[in-house]
Amino acid sequence: MATKTSVDRSPGEISDGLALKSNGVKALSAASIRNDPKILALIRRVLPEVETWREHLTVSIGRATELTGLKDTQIRYFEELYRQDCDAAAHPGITRSYSLDDLRRLAVFAELLKEGYRPAQATEIVRLFASVIDQGAAYTIADALQREGDAITDGFLLSRLASQVIFAAQRELRERLPDARICAMFLVDQHIDAFLHQLAAGHTPCSGAQFARRNGQRTSADCTDDRTLASAEELERIGRYLAAHPQDVLVAVDRAAVMGETPDSNESVWNDDESSIVLFYSREPWSVPVPDDAQFCCYCPPSAPDATVVFMVQSATPGILPPHLTVATPARDHLLDWMVRMCRAIFPEFRQATRTHNYRYRSDGYRLAHTRETLNRLMHRVRDLIFGDDADVSVACLLLPDDLYKPAYLSILAHAGYPEEGARRTRLSLFGGVEGLSGRAFNEREPFLTRDALHDVRVFGAQDERCQVALAVPLLSHWDTHPFGVLYLASQRPASPLLSETAFVALVFGNILSELLGRWWLTRLRRKHDDLLHTYVAEYVRWFNGMDMHGPEFQEGLRQIEQIWERIAAMFRNASNARAVIERLSRQYITLAVLDIDHSRHYHHRGDEPFLLAAQRHIHQAIAQILPEVRGYWFKNDHTLLVLDGCTLEEAIVLIRRIASRVQMVPVAIAGRTERATITISAALKSLSYQELYDLSHHDRDVLRASLTTIIDTIYEQTRGCERTLKVFQNGAWEKV
Repeated sequence: MATKTSVDRSPGEISDGLALKSNGVKALSAASIRNDPKILALIRRVLPEVETWREHLTVSIGRATELTGLKDTQIRYFEELYRQDCDAAAHPGITRSYSLDDLRRLAVFAELLKEGYRPAQATEIVRLFASVIDQGAAYTIADALQREGDAITDGFLLSRLASQVIFAAQRELRERLPDARICAMFLVDQHIDAFLHQLAAGHTPCSGAQFARRNGQRTSADCTDDRTLASAEELERIGRYLAAHPQDVLVAVDRAAVMGETPDSNESVWNDDESSIVLFYSREPWSVPVPDDAQFCCYCPPSAPDATVVFMVQSATPGILPPHLTVATPARDHLLDWMVRMCRAIFPEFRQATRTHNYRYRSDGYRLAHTRETLNRLMHRVRDLIFGDDADVSVACLLLPDDLYKPAYLSILAHAGYPEEGARRTRLSLFGGVEGLSGRAFNEREPFLTRDALHDVRVFGAQDERCQVALAVPLLSHWDTHPFGVLYLASQRPASPLLSETAFVALVFGNILSELLGRWWLTRLRRKHDDLLHTYVAEYVRWFNGMDMHGPEFQEGLRQIEQIWERIAAMFRNASNARAVIERLSRQYITLAVLDIDHSRHYHHRGDEPFLLAAQRHIHQAIAQILPEVRGYWFKNDHTLLVLDGCTLEEAIVLIRRIASRVQMVPVAIAGRTERATITISAALKSLSYQELYDLSHHDRDVLRASLTTIIDTIYEQTRGCERTLKVFQNGAWEKV
């Protein structure tokens, strides 16, 4: 910002109470300053912008000039004038590190200069307004709520995005190093070798924002360094530096790895991976612990060469981890690249939204083990509040099903009143008529209250608690779904205050617990789905490629046929006897077959993956079993094109029947579903001699592709509306065989 030429202001232009000091500088009384609307408006305009500088904490004079638009001589002159009255013992120019308070005063000083005040006048105003300026910008509750909402939303997205980056990278690493476990991730807004160059030069690596500002001033030597690759030793040095100084960078850590937790065998009721990725951001040096077996590798997003992701990886096999992660699966590389770019896009907004906090984190999810102690305390409070003096002979517990899709029993997650070992082993069956009050509440999706539990047949088969009154409340998201769990309350005193009004309170409280446990179930289901998506990344991309009638998979099939046509055309070009070539090619065949899943739209089998993808995979496996050298091309969502080179129509019929038989004989396995579905297929076939294929077009490839597309579309039409049918084109017509 350029400073306007200073002009003298009349006393009336500054305030009604303006007076002249002996040095000729206009002075203001504190009372007149507070009542000057123009000065107050100027300060209120400047301070909110200064608040955005919180991330800088303390800065040098060079950075202060960048932020305020003042020259360094102007800053020094301001300091000299400001200190004359504030601190007579201070020496001019002694301050060379500027805090946020200093920056506020300098920003107001700069704005006053722009408004035409002379430096001495502006300094006097800043001094008299010091109490107002040092308070910073005034924010309302609405401002705070808006920022908190932004922080929650951005933090939620960032934690999920960071976890996807870690999961995808870990999948790639485990294909080379099976025991690899990523325990931390650092997203740096510069190329890793530029970072290394700064470390080698003995400089403290700058933050992402600082590097972005300096990047335009880098030398050609720096750019040359960027094109080199860091060694494993150099990368370890960088990784350990980042772990020790994770300031102003996006950090994601595996909570269990950082806290040194080991899996608990008692948690086997819910035996999937419950580890959680925690997003961590701080402007203070909260170091990340580095395990003894830690190694480091980095990933450079193809579309963002000025960014690097550094992974801290635990592995019992030292020296095998590649320093630079190259992703072999194109779809996974695209996913990683996109997720990293999203993190970079959202992180500055998250950092801005959390600027009033020195520490902030958002979790990707949480383990039940992390909250068991908290929930146990909660159950004790619930028991004390509800049963009062009878709490010692009463129980309160939280039960969870083993599964939401097909639950078989309930287990105690947290409790107050049971022996710990007994609570850990409790399994309450949900079937067979012995499910107890909690099981009935779970199965019926209704709360149950009994004041005569010893003789109530609904409590038959429950754990022998000798209780007189009992209440079971299902934790529901909807009355028509399986509950997330059950809140169970019981007492051995018949006169216990478990009244209907108290039961209603428990019902409302159970609704709150439903949200708490619902978050865990949702995280668990999402991770299960994530694992499936990352496992079958190539198949999902292929499935999308085959959704259109003439999508990328269909075009790959055309290219295979075109390659056969090119081979035939080369034979004609190199032939000395064209008639002999024609005769030979007339006896060689290519058969095109289209397979269709019968009544695919009528299947409603539910699982963790789309049914059609599982069905297409099933057909692909059958083809690979019968024709290991032949690839099926997916198109129109539930169709497969086979190019059977060298097969006559009769030979192709035998092969397709074998494939159809295997498809029907072996049920389809759908991830996340115990039951298996049986499907059938129909097929249509048409054979072309090599000579007929060549005659489609001798020279024009576009004509050839258009003709082949028409032929395959015609074959496809013959599969519509059929069931377990095989049609072939022979003798000039379509016939069932």
